[in-house]
Amino acid sequence: MKIDALYIYPVKSCSGIRVGSAVLQEHGLMWDRRWMIVDNQGQFLSQRRLPQMALVAAHVIERDHGQTDLILKWRDGQETVALEPTEPKLTRVKVWNDWVDAWSHTDATNATLSEWLGTPCHLVRLPEPRSRMRTIQELKNPFAVSFADSSPLLMTTQETLSALELHHGRSLDMTRFRPNIVVSGAQAFEEDTWQRVWTDKVHFDGAYPCKRCVMIEIDQQTALRNEALLPSLRELRETKSVLGGLVFGRHLVPTRVGSLYEGDQIYAHGA
Repeated sequence: MKIDALYIYPVKSCSGIRVGSAVLQEHGLMWDRRWMIVDNQGQFLSQRRLPQMALVAAHVIERDHGQTDLILKWRDGQETVALEPTEPKLTRVKVWNDWVDAWSHTDATNATLSEWLGTPCHLVRLPEPRSRMRTIQELKNPFAVSFADSSPLLMTTQETLSALELHHGRSLDMTRFRPNIVVSGAQAFEEDTWQRVWTDKVHFDGAYPCKRCVMIEIDQQTALRNEALLPSLRELRETKSVLGGLVFGRHLVPTRVGSLYEGDQIYAHGA
């Protein structure tokens, strides 16, 4: 098997970036989901509630002395720069059931995002890698995670996508599933059972399969909910997989960090 594509999503639930290589850190790929948009109560916002978040593109610019700028761009070409706070102010934000300390950004950035998305909102940044720790029954050791829903990385396979396309009757873009790592050379649904995944340089625990929600029905280029994918996925999994249910892809937790490249050979071991 090999890595076909690598993606990062600097701002949770906003547009992703395909990269030729990525640095794997303990809490995921570098710059992946390090920022998040929250409402006035500190609750995270996502495409489940605001599909138009797919139209916000984000790019990270690294400056001297470890400083970074986040360039945000709206679909009509408007841009804003979310400068790293010069005097970081911590605020409490919520990702699902986890309350996390985060740095808040400037009022100017928040005003621009609020205008674009049509609702009051605030941009926040994860202060440091171990700001958010999780424990799950599938793994004995706690692990660090960014603002991602539940795990440091998500992996999908081209073969499982092809099986869904065949059943659904239409071509589908993998970006609907928002993976970090896309693999080819497997059997469809083979990833359901992978307990360990590795390349020559990095290792992962295969934590658990990824349960899916309405976000897979949202076109990441237009922000329109234009594919009835949930019924197709449910039908396919009930007939083709022992797991059944709305499962597509697998969550991964790094156990050895390093670098990943498109084209890398990747290996897996099942249960």
